[in-house]
Amino acid sequence: MSKKVIVIGAGKLGKRWIDYILEEEGWEICGIVETSEKVKEEIKQNKKIRGIPIYNDIDEVNENVDGCIISTPPESHLDIAKKAILKNINILCEKPLTFDFDKIDEILKLKNERDVVFLVNQNQRSIPQLKVLKEFIKSGRLGRICYISIYFSRIMRTYDWREEISQPVLIDMSIHHFDDIRYVIEKELGKVISCFTFNPEYSFYKGDSCVSISMVFDNIFVDYYATWIGKGIQTDWTGYWTIEGENGVLYLKDCKVFFVYGKDTPLDSDKIEYLNIPKEEFKDSLLWTLDKFKKAIEKNMDEEVKGITIEENIKSLKILEESLKFLKRRKDERDR
Repeated sequence: MSKKVIVIGAGKLGKRWIDYILEEEGWEICGIVETSEKVKEEIKQNKKIRGIPIYNDIDEVNENVDGCIISTPPESHLDIAKKAILKNINILCEKPLTFDFDKIDEILKLKNERDVVFLVNQNQRSIPQLKVLKEFIKSGRLGRICYISIYFSRIMRTYDWREEISQPVLIDMSIHHFDDIRYVIEKELGKVISCFTFNPEYSFYKGDSCVSISMVFDNIFVDYYATWIGKGIQTDWTGYWTIEGENGVLYLKDCKVFFVYGKDTPLDSDKIEYLNIPKEEFKDSLLWTLDKFKKAIEKNMDEEVKGITIEENIKSLKILEESLKFLKRRKDERDR
């Protein structure tokens, strides 16, 4: 039987969700929630979806549905999620989950009382290179890890709210990388040591388009840099990783994962092992997340599904919260 879903927010990302749901067997869109009159008109003109009911608010939805996909700007996520939970509707929410960190406990309590599914689209967990890093570390071949460097650089035009907010990269991109770090090394944040953001004069963003953060996870030091106005080599979405360990160095670069090994030997071509990267299971990472949502609705909570639950996502969101707190403390000190 097909799973009935409501798509909340039919902007750029919402349209991608709609297209994929229409393509996938086992799903049915039974409503779209949208407040923009312009977007509503676009929906009415689209032959594929013109017959689907359009609502102004999830409160108007009376039909029994299996789930909803929230693809609105982040500041509205928790208010919409609360309404969905009170209607006993399972939730797949876009990231970042929220900036209203103080409201999370209330949503968690309500979610548990109503026993609904609540997933967050941390879809970079579908990237096979990250899984290869994770499994290699778990194998013990790298030994004890002391340092990780992540460098991410892309030219990224969004033409939406991201180009208007104060911290576009930190809020919308780095949350992926924070989750990637937790996923790969299976450790939680100890402390944000420093966080610095800036915006070059030539940037097309109003807010800071570059971020540099130093963090500690247990006894592992992590050095992280990300930019959406990178003029040089365009990295993969994961960024370039360097993981220094007791028995060598593990790298992720240009979609390749390789291990330079030897406790006392510097870089040597005879001591480089390229690791096999499995083929991606889905043509798009949103389809990976959609598959996990279906499993969760059916109570098939495997490890991949558990990894993107709200309970797990809060731990990644904590890194964002601590980074923003560091920036605020810096600002307060300068303003004194």
